[in-house]
Amino acid sequence: MAAVEAPMPGFSFENCTRNKHIEKLGLKAPTAYKTGTTIAGIIYKDGVVLGADTRATEDTIVADKNCSKIHYLADNICCGAGTAADTEMTTQMISSQLELHKLNTARTPRGHISAALVLGGVDVTGPHLYRSGSLAAMATFEDRFKPDMEKAEAMKLVRDAIAAGIFNDLGSGSNVDICVITKGKILATSVVQSDTAMDTA
Repeated sequence: MAAVEAPMPGFSFENCTRNKHIEKLGLKAPTAYKTGTTIAGIIYKDGVVLGADTRATEDTIVADKNCSKIHYLADNICCGAGTAADTEMTTQMISSQLELHKLNTARTPRGHISAALVLGGVDVTGPHLYRSGSLAAMATFEDRFKPDMEKAEAMKLVRDAIAAGIFNDLGSGSNVDICVITKGKILATSVVQSDTAMDTA
């Protein structure tokens, strides 16, 4: 059995040699690509924490460094989604329909909404989260998530997961928005850039 060598410190240029060889064979060398935005969420002890990066792109151009991707739907429901322009209109329509439902029935909205959104909220049966997020964020969750986390711990985990997406995905970037949802209300929506900036009140 061969011993595993520790990686050398510094930059590795192995892929340059590989790419030259691929091009000599008449093939196109692989290129970096973006996979989209980073939005994710988790259920914690008392509710749901959603997080999103704030970079909006138009193909390879950064169109907005501080785009809000977490959208209010009702007093107990928020969602996160990329494709900012389409999502803004969709979430405004959903929000108005949920408000009309609440006014007509005198009941807190609940149920299932099907769309390419990360949807989180708390209703009479407890916290719910649908489509938990992007791959880089999911790897962080798989490593550090545990049931019944406290709010501050859940916020830090979501922030770190979104930061992993920002670090590993060309389409994500800028800041991290955090939204905490508990029964009946959204407790906090804040831009989080470091441990000291995180408001856990």
